[in-house]
Amino acid sequence: MRIAAIFDIHANLPALEAVLQEVASLRVDMLVVGGDVIAGPMPNETLALLAQYQGNKVLLKGNAEIDLLHCLNHEPMHPLSPRAAHEIHWLANTLKQEFIQKIVNWQFSSEIHSPELGRMLFCHATPRDSHEIFTEQTPTEQLLPMLGRSRADVIVCGHSHIPFERRLPQCRIVNAGSVGMPVGSNLASWVLLDGQITFKQTAYDIHAAAQRIRQSDYPDAENFVQQQVLHVPNTAAQQQLLSELMQQQQLASAS
Repeated sequence: MRIAAIFDIHANLPALEAVLQEVASLRVDMLVVGGDVIAGPMPNETLALLAQYQGNKVLLKGNAEIDLLHCLNHEPMHPLSPRAAHEIHWLANTLKQEFIQKIVNWQFSSEIHSPELGRMLFCHATPRDSHEIFTEQTPTEQLLPMLGRSRADVIVCGHSHIPFERRLPQCRIVNAGSVGMPVGSNLASWVLLDGQITFKQTAYDIHAAAQRIRQSDYPDAENFVQQQVLHVPNTAAQQQLLSELMQQQQLASAS
């Protein structure tokens, strides 16, 4: 079985277009879209493109989709930053109703069995929580509870935007990186699973993408262009941000 796992598109439509073109050339059996599809400049267009995908696909909720639904239902949200909270409210007023209804039905996680890799669990962040953060350096004793009751041989996730593979005694953890907000390189990052695990990077025309994003209605378009398209965070800066967010989550859970 050949599976393309794409996470954290963040409504970067030009990046997604390039990735789907490469996915089509690989003739995959399944496309897994691992959440945080909508939090970015072109959400309706991004959802429309995914709806047009004709192959087998699984769509999972990320923290952005869950926060959106909580916002629409007037329930407490857990945004990772004030900017993220503002973006969710913008999305609530921007997304077409037909797409919102589809997001409601997206799964939290999905299990797929591979003859070569065994039981694979796909989830946005961790098997127990779509907002929870861990990194390649998270101590094992802190990481293990995050896996919940999962008995998967391979856990495929995203959320932190840094691709890595980590081997634990009971499973392998694979972070697919980010299609729309990659770290360390402005190539769209994703993973191909076809008996082995291959980290993929797909180039796209970042200058043409910048122009399209600037022409969108996204209120933070120029910052997105400058910080996520033309330039991207380096790995060290992203690791520092993740460490700070992890500390905030730990303090919140302890209070």
